[in-house]
Amino acid sequence: MSHRSKQTMLLLLVPILVVVCASISAAARDLPPERNSFAFTAATVPVALYTLPNGEGNSFTQAQPFDGLPNHDATITLHLRDGNDYPVKYYPAEDLWLESEFGGLMLPCPAGTIADFDTDDDGVTIWQLPLRSAGCNAPPEQLLIMIAGSPLAPGFDIHVNSPDLNGDGCVTLADIVLFVPYYMGTIPYDFCADFWWDGEYNVSDIVQLARGLGACCP
Repeated sequence: MSHRSKQTMLLLLVPILVVVCASISAAARDLPPERNSFAFTAATVPVALYTLPNGEGNSFTQAQPFDGLPNHDATITLHLRDGNDYPVKYYPAEDLWLESEFGGLMLPCPAGTIADFDTDDDGVTIWQLPLRSAGCNAPPEQLLIMIAGSPLAPGFDIHVNSPDLNGDGCVTLADIVLFVPYYMGTIPYDFCADFWWDGEYNVSDIVQLARGLGACCP
């Protein structure tokens, strides 16, 4: 085949390849959570994850077990696989996110709980960076991976809480006002206001509340 003929054939193939790649990408975005996909966390005990709407809370490697025990690595790793058990490569991170089981009171900022990056050549991605989220998901409510809007079971004993108690996307004086009755003991215990997870309200929680003041969704 002459050089000119090869060039002509290549020009004819380019638009076909573009269409095929676009079709594959569109199909990937609609992929349901196949039974062959699986995920796990590095945490071996239930943990609390302190989050702020601006993403300056704790990373998954700084998750807190109950009662002030040393920080725990709760990194979540997802292996995304299709029905034939092949890795789903380059699946977009924005279609992989975390939600609270049963809806809960966890209120993420836009794209605040998506995966850290698109799936790689092995169909793998992780959650390790701090989330951008308000509200909470109290025990025993679990944290679920969502794949294009469908949950992947089982969930994880990772329980998010944020000093943005009213869930408006900013930690402000209004949240301090909501916290005071908890601290004074006039409201029964609630994990959502226990920012330093030890089963009580004390100076440690005030420190965490102060740490978050002014944090808002991007």
